Formats: sequence, C-alpha cells, structure tokens
Amino acid sequence: MLVVSLLSTSFSYAVDHSTDCAYWESRGYCSDPRHKNRTLSLCPLSCGTLQQSLVDDSSQDCGPWAEAGECDANSGMGSLCPLACAHAMNVCVDVDPSCSEWAREGQCEENKEFMNKHCAVSCHICKRRCFDKLSSCARWAKDTDECETNAGFMHSNCPVSCGTCDVKSEVQDSDPKRCPIWARGGCDANPVFMFDNCASSCGVGAVVCGDALSRDQCQAWKTAGACDDNEDFMLQNCPASCGFCSKLERFYTNFLVERDHDEL
Repeated sequence: MLVVSLLSTSFSYAVDHSTDCAYWESRGYCSDPRHKNRTLSLCPLSCGTLQQSLVDDSSQDCGPWAEAGECDANSGMGSLCPLACAHAMNVCVDVDPSCSEWAREGQCEENKEFMNKHCAVSCHICKRRCFDKLSSCARWAKDTDECETNAGFMHSNCPVSCGTCDVKSEVQDSDPKRCPIWARGGCDANPVFMFDNCASSCGVGAVVCGDALSRDQCQAWKTAGACDDNEDFMLQNCPASCGFCSKLERFYTNFLVERDHDEL
C-alpha cells in the first residue's frame, strides 16, 4: 500500500516560463488569436492549460512521445505530459547515502550514467530553484496585498509572484554561514528580511530537475541538436527540454517498485 500511495502522488511543480504571464493573462492574450500560441507555450499555469501546481505525466509513454516531437505537434501534450514537455520541474533526491562522497571522488565525471540518476543532487544536475508552489500565487499577489499582510506564507509559497526571486533562478543564501542559524525561528519572525536574504535556509522553492535557462534558449538549442552534441552543457542548463527530468522521474518510480519487490 505504501508504494501505491507514493506512486499516486505528484512530485513535479508546473511552472510559467515568464514573470509576465499574469499580466498577459489579464490582457486576454491566452485566447487572443494574435498572441495565443506564444502565450500558451510560455504560460501553462496562468492560461489554465495546467490546472494545478502539482502535476505529473499521465503516462510512461510521455518521454518517448516528447522525443518524437509530439510536444510541438500535438497541442494537448502539454497538459498530458507537462514534465516531458518541460512545463514542470520534478523534486530530486540522491537515492544512495554515499552520493556526496562519490561526487567528491569525481564519480560524477567518471561514472556519469549511474551517477546522473542515482545522485542527481550531488552531481548538481538538480538545484534549489525558485518557483511558485501554488497556482493562485499570481492572482493573490496582483489583486491583494497578501505579500505584505501574509508575508511568511506568501514568500515561502509564492516567491516569484512576491518578487523574492526570479522564476527558476537558483535559490541561495546571501550569508551561507549565518543564514542557517538565523532561520531558526527567523523565517517566521522576520519573513521579509529572511526570505530576501536567506531564501535557501527558509526553504524557498525546492531541489528540482528543470531548465535553468529560458524556454526559448533551451528549446532552440534542443532543435539544433545540442542535447546530443553538447550533452554535458545541456544536462546542466536544459535537462527538462532534453528529456532528462522525465527520465529521472521514471527512474525514481521504477526504483521504488524494484526496492519494494526486493524487500518482499
């Protein structure tokens, strides 16, 4: 029962690809024929293509479909396969406690195929990224003063909409030595300062697999063949567009099934 519960839970966060999405939606660009295609591509959350912030690919075939070009050819693919179509970032873990040690020994370079899947965090494919965790964030930030009156909740769950950090940027502390100490109660007591200066220690975003660069850049390089010709660079900067994040999620799913079978 435990495995069934885990496998039925989504571990991918849908993302808009521009901080202008809420504005474009308010101007009607999601349905305006002059802007629709572009806006839907960049703003799946704001335009309602994806109804929830937590999403999952609907089929194990999403990865192969995406590799076959269906994300561009089939307008419904984005909602069926948001991770495979690079509209989401999935939560990452190291599946072995020795990952950090192996990484220090240089195994991320020497044993790439194994390490990229088993130790995606230690090998820095996955990083703590900034994104809104709730689909209502843009509306709350735009129509109310929630970012000020409910600062702790909003800066934790809606950091992009509240201006804490840029969409998909890597989340870091301005003072890596003091922030973990300040965060002991400080994130709630002084949320505006803490989330601006100690975002990592206050838990902004999550460690996820996702494109670090803009969708336009990653998709253009993918079309030009860079996922194969410049694999190391693309794995660090455009793993979602190159299909690695979707493969990683399938690996986690299969890992759980295999581990549960072994324990039986």
